[in-house]
Amino acid sequence: MTKRNRKFLETGWQVCLFFAVLFTSFEAPYSLAIKSQIHQWQLWVDGVISLLFMADLFYYIIQEKKRRKDDRPKTHMDNIKHQTNLLLSFISSIPFDIVIAIFGLNSLHILRLIRLYRLMRLPHIFHTVGDLAVIPGWFKAMMAIVGATIGTHIFACLWMMVYPNPGDMSKLDYYIRSLYYVVTTLSTVGYGDITPPTTGGRLLAMLTMMVGVGIFGIIIGNITRYFSEADRYKELNREKIQDLTNFMRHYEVPIEIQEVALNYYGHLLAKRLSDNDDKIIAELPASLQEEMRTYMNVKLIGGLSIFQNCTAECLKTVAQALEQKYFSPGQQVISKGEIGHEMFIIGHGSVNVTLDNVTVLATLNAGHFFGESALLEEAPRNAHVVASDYCDLYKLDKNDFINIIKRYPELYRNIEAVISKRKVTSNSNRPS
Repeated sequence: MTKRNRKFLETGWQVCLFFAVLFTSFEAPYSLAIKSQIHQWQLWVDGVISLLFMADLFYYIIQEKKRRKDDRPKTHMDNIKHQTNLLLSFISSIPFDIVIAIFGLNSLHILRLIRLYRLMRLPHIFHTVGDLAVIPGWFKAMMAIVGATIGTHIFACLWMMVYPNPGDMSKLDYYIRSLYYVVTTLSTVGYGDITPPTTGGRLLAMLTMMVGVGIFGIIIGNITRYFSEADRYKELNREKIQDLTNFMRHYEVPIEIQEVALNYYGHLLAKRLSDNDDKIIAELPASLQEEMRTYMNVKLIGGLSIFQNCTAECLKTVAQALEQKYFSPGQQVISKGEIGHEMFIIGHGSVNVTLDNVTVLATLNAGHFFGESALLEEAPRNAHVVASDYCDLYKLDKNDFINIIKRYPELYRNIEAVISKRKVTSNSNRPS
């Protein structure tokens, strides 16, 4: 089993334990608050959860034995940590509900609260997930919300224990009423329609208020960080466009040139994450950098019509063979009569097709291609192609082109379809 698959399985196992702890954190306080008897389904669930933690205990012991084969000396703190984790795993694996039912201790409801000890497993679970190289922002936000929900539920159950149901409300209605009080208190809204009349209740209310400041601060902070990370590059790109606009206004650049510049810069930013793409991957091995650049090119060409319905493998092969070229307005791309050794795909901008560099026979825009006939028919170019504005072209050499269309007939069919459409819509000569 590869290291990646093993890490994936370990993370999946921790997720199972997390849901077991989550169930316990909701069920145990509520059962204690309403002083319910242990039902048959609770015994089954408690047994399954205990088996999960028992299996985790054995897995931990096996992994620890493997680690101890290492020659590195164990510090005193390492031994304390090991013993603590071992004790924690053992206590978590005890089926408390089953033990209580066997010994007839149903009347001692407080004993069922011992199951909340399993909550001590949460830091270990979060630590395991935290070892992942990348933790999505949405996952962090979700964990903050889950933690806040558990805390809110426990405080609602504490309120129910301090002030039991007077009997004029159903269990569900009274729980919702208690939850309503806790939410208004934690959020510092405090409508005041429910107030604690006793010293114990007031102490609980003050504790709830203080905890609420931390809980909502964590939630808001994680959600804000998630959205700021998601929009970070978009915001940077907006700033770059604004800087470019201010620059051109300051130096009184003509409006038509401003429009061309903003259009071209917008094209680059739409196709790239940022202008820092190469630096982001600079510390990776050279071979891995090349692989990354291949997928950067896939992103650049993937939306072009010529590559519609092409497989991901086809796009990757083409991207590896492409060479990006930039042309300025009036610059010659290909010349009539020359022997062609490459074809071009237009990523951005437009080119004019002429016979004499004066009369425009056709204008090709983003997504079009030209020069393929000279590669297929071994014929000289029969027209000039000149850039009409700032162009972003992708050059594909003859040998690569021939090999690719042999391997991926769907690309050749796309080329044939575009050529046929071009012949129908125009009787003009096209570049070859």
